[in-house]
Amino acid sequence: MVRALCLVCLCLVARDLTAGPDEARRDHLLEVSQRYVGIQEATGRNDGPVIERMQKFTGGEKGEPYCIDYLVTTGHEAGLIWMPITGYTPTLFQGAASAPFRIQAGELQPGDDVGLSMYVKKEGKYRLAHGLRLKEKHGNWWLTVEANTSPEAQPGTEADRNGDGIWNRRRPAKLIEQRNNKFCRFWRKP
Repeated sequence: MVRALCLVCLCLVARDLTAGPDEARRDHLLEVSQRYVGIQEATGRNDGPVIERMQKFTGGEKGEPYCIDYLVTTGHEAGLIWMPITGYTPTLFQGAASAPFRIQAGELQPGDDVGLSMYVKKEGKYRLAHGLRLKEKHGNWWLTVEANTSPEAQPGTEADRNGDGIWNRRRPAKLIEQRNNKFCRFWRKP
């Protein structure tokens, strides 16, 4: 009995030793991110108390898209104080402050943030237009947590990047890992 108990203690200690500070930080980030799932806009116009608090944190205003506001706010709530404070997708993924955190598609792990390249009709061009956080990979699919989207929206549609709340989504890995997209691992301390 004592040996079995010691073996259990040893396994718990070994697990804690292999999970370094970066992994613990990542797990905490995902926990904080998940707390917001299910929050919906008040009137369908990128608004509501929680959403407006996130917009204000990043310097945005009520009514503006908030997918990046969500990533940045939850990142800072999880202690990632080095994460750039912005509400604009290209700035978060391509700005100078994010350079140390950039990774390649083949390196993706849960907790990583992805800037999706999408066609923006009013601008008439493709650009980084939506941000999301990876939760876990299942075969050819990534489970994500995203804001300013709709849970059942088809990829690439208006509701995909301008929806009604914060949701868990399931996206094809092929869509996530496209070369036009940008990837950052903010949970890894610089």
